[in-house]
Amino acid sequence: YGLKNFILSVGRIEPKKNQLGIIRALKDTKIPLVFVGSLSQYHTAYAKEFLKQVKNNFNIKYLGSLDKKMLFSAYKSAKLHVLASWFEVLGIVNLEAAINGCNVVTTSNGYTKEYFANLAWYCNPADENSIKNAVVKAYNSPVKSDLKRIILKKYTWESAIPRILKVYEKVLKL
Repeated sequence: YGLKNFILSVGRIEPKKNQLGIIRALKDTKIPLVFVGSLSQYHTAYAKEFLKQVKNNFNIKYLGSLDKKMLFSAYKSAKLHVLASWFEVLGIVNLEAAINGCNVVTTSNGYTKEYFANLAWYCNPADENSIKNAVVKAYNSPVKSDLKRIILKKYTWESAIPRILKVYEKVLKL
């Protein structure tokens, strides 16, 4: 697509993921905003409004669903990933984005701080100024490479399986 240093948001297009909130928050910026994900079949009115907003904003692109190769290419070309959801435990897309060199802006609702600590920027999904401020700060900051290192150390299958196995062994001994 020829884009570089844009804001990327990956996730199913639905109210929980709050793409319309992201669009409203960033409408006055000139930074390209790219959305990736399938349109939810259960939220057709939301999807229709989302597509209308994309069409009416020159700096917004919607790429639909991408295969893994194209998705990872998008992460590598983006400057940051934003997931301003109403609730997240972690958001696998945030991990994928960070591993591929993106700064991460994520929701303050849920458990994201337990995973990302001070290595991400947080926003309140109900507050468009909060979303905009977090995105602008993250966009203008150098990439937090420590996040990639921590993810590779703590949040891969290779590191999780031994810990999960210990829990199973402990439970089975009870």
